[in-house]
Amino acid sequence: MSGPNMSVESLQRQLAALEQSKQATIAELQLKLTTLERTAGMQREAMAALHKDLVGLRAEAAQATKAKNKAEARVEKLNNKLKEKDVKMKVISEELEDKKAHVFELAMELRNVEEQLIVKSSGSRMNSVDTDSMPSLSNDSIGLKKKKMQQKKQLGNIDEQ
Repeated sequence: MSGPNMSVESLQRQLAALEQSKQATIAELQLKLTTLERTAGMQREAMAALHKDLVGLRAEAAQATKAKNKAEARVEKLNNKLKEKDVKMKVISEELEDKKAHVFELAMELRNVEEQLIVKSSGSRMNSVDTDSMPSLSNDSIGLKKKKMQQKKQLGNIDEQ
């Protein structure tokens, strides 16, 4: 009888050892589960913080894009104004060149008239005065003086602008 009792006792010891090992494994697994739950909680918190940061960054990016678009529109508007000013400057420059050419032509006409007057006046001292040609010459001179005055007024208006 001692043989079968021994085997029962041996089995009971083995069973007790297995129960102890099972309890140790359960405790170890519970510790790992608690650690995993804490880690998962921290990861959820980190993900929530990252999501919040991402929402903030998207809002900042939207504002930056809006500001960039507004700045680009302003630059385009200023460039258009600059182009308009350039066109106006070109027109004014062309008008000024035309007026300079016209003034030069008038100066040449005036010079020719003055030369004719000098020739006529020196000729009248030596010869008899031709009264038929004098009034027309005088009228031409008066007309030129009027034109000169008009040009001076126009030039004065350009300077004022």
